[in-house]
Amino acid sequence: MSIPQIFNTTLEYVPANVPYLSPSSPKVDTFRAQLGDTDLKVGLVWLGNPDRQDDGMRSCPETALAQIRAVNQVQFVSLQVGQISPNSLGDLLDFGTQCASFDDTAAAVEALDLVITVDTATAHLAGALGKPVWVMLGHHADWRYLMDREDSPWYPTMRLFRQTSHGDWEGLAAKVARELAQYARHSNAPTT
Repeated sequence: MSIPQIFNTTLEYVPANVPYLSPSSPKVDTFRAQLGDTDLKVGLVWLGNPDRQDDGMRSCPETALAQIRAVNQVQFVSLQVGQISPNSLGDLLDFGTQCASFDDTAAAVEALDLVITVDTATAHLAGALGKPVWVMLGHHADWRYLMDREDSPWYPTMRLFRQTSHGDWEGLAAKVARELAQYARHSNAPTT
């Protein structure tokens, strides 16, 4: 953690050349083959590690997630690994159970158009892959996300969505859903 100080690194000089990771092509093809031909393909991660001390501040309740899942023109895919019941998925295509390693998860992420996640390893993996990733942050987010920013100096393809008050996942999900609806309309618009 002291290396940035030793090298006098400032926000303007954070190395952010992405992608600097790449998944196995055959694995990416396996995930892509499971997806539909139309609509925006969006991966979701809503729960962090329940054993982590601050997990209560970073995991999003499924009730809030429902607002995002209601957006049209989107094929949603679960990237959630472990700790969910099959009933939680509803009609979500489940890639999470197919991810036994970070290479598997990287391949699943690469097959998608966008990842929407809470603060998990998947957020950092998507950023390292150069994949568009939206991170839903609790009111008191990890220091690496800095303060009052919607972007990340480490990951140029990352967009940050922050709670405006402690525990307001419903309000945050509503904002993400509005932005996703616009993004889906733009992404699915016919090109001329």
